[in-house]
Amino acid sequence: MARFELSKDQVLEQKQAFDVLDLDGNGKITFQEVKEMNQKLGTPMSEQELSEQFITLDIDGNNIVTFPEFLKVFVKGEFGRDVMLPNVDETIQVTDLAAPEVRPRAASCTLDPIDESKIVMKLSKQKSAGYYVRAAKQMLTGSQDKAAFDLVELNALGHAIPHATTVVGRAMFSAFGA
Repeated sequence: MARFELSKDQVLEQKQAFDVLDLDGNGKITFQEVKEMNQKLGTPMSEQELSEQFITLDIDGNNIVTFPEFLKVFVKGEFGRDVMLPNVDETIQVTDLAAPEVRPRAASCTLDPIDESKIVMKLSKQKSAGYYVRAAKQMLTGSQDKAAFDLVELNALGHAIPHATTVVGRAMFSAFGA
């Protein structure tokens, strides 16, 4: 993972550790899950110690630890490097570049749980191809308050497939300056 400067093996190792704490398997660690895991251990920590550890992991203070937060804390503790997280929650709302009064609803996007530098955008026929082109461009270039993603993966089925091909075609057209 380029953003964290880790090998794939290091990321997978940390993902396994994260999954041990993520008792319900929803991709998020809550304080309750940490408490439950602590009770299973032979020499459990006090609730105060657990709380301090959890606060360290919960970088954005939303009472949930995501895998990118977990990796950020690992990299800081293991290598002393501070890395920037994408300015997103688990579900990302990408707004159109148009004026607020004509802005369509947000695109449905999620971070890849293994590689947070990649985002997955689900396309539907409900929005125009132009909308998805603008949204993908915004994700790839970033903005003042949102980090850019290295890769946007498009998911489309049925009638939305032409939208995906339009997004890819326009992205390649822009990349080659044509």
